[in-house]
Amino acid sequence: MNELARLEFDRVSGIPVARVLGEIDLSNAGDVLESSMEGAFSDSAGTLLVDLSGVTYMDSAGIRALFELSERLAAVGKRMITIVPEESPIRRVLELADAPTAIALETDLEGAVAGIS
Repeated sequence: MNELARLEFDRVSGIPVARVLGEIDLSNAGDVLESSMEGAFSDSAGTLLVDLSGVTYMDSAGIRALFELSERLAAVGKRMITIVPEESPIRRVLELADAPTAIALETDLEGAVAGIS
């Protein structure tokens, strides 16, 4: 990754969480995608939570990376749920890109975890 973004992995109620902090753009979208995939493939859980609550900026390359991550996970029988709060600066960008029709979006971590159980 680069200095624009940081990726942290965690577990919540046994579910892997990839938490992205900072900005996702053309310079690092591929790294975010690949790092998230590595975390998802190394985990036996059927769902990966991608928490974008700490993302302050996302361009079209970041949106494309999310679509690709979701498709690649689905290809191996895994599901992705993306967490983007209503007040997040990237929420409107994702809605304009029609992301909610292709990517499961939740507004908070608790809702995402509850939706899995």
